[in-house]
Amino acid sequence: MQGQLEKTEKREKRGKTERVYVNVTSDFDATGYMLPRTIIWTDGRIFRIDEVKDFRPACTFGNGRTGDCYTVVICGVEKH
Repeated sequence: MQGQLEKTEKREKRGKTERVYVNVTSDFDATGYMLPRTIIWTDGRIFRIDEVKDFRPACTFGNGRTGDCYTVVICGVEKH
């Protein structure tokens, strides 16, 4: 129970996370594997992806969309 309380407290301190859909430029290899290279934010800023650390298929509940979830490193900071 203590572990759950700590996780809840940490979540409250961070605030609510908002999902934002962005444009991504990617390269594809001969097998069709997609490697994201840059993220283009809604205001036009472009962020180069330094490294892809993890990939997993993901779905969103309630709106019927499917997609992929990547863990990447941008400017030395890990992002999801």
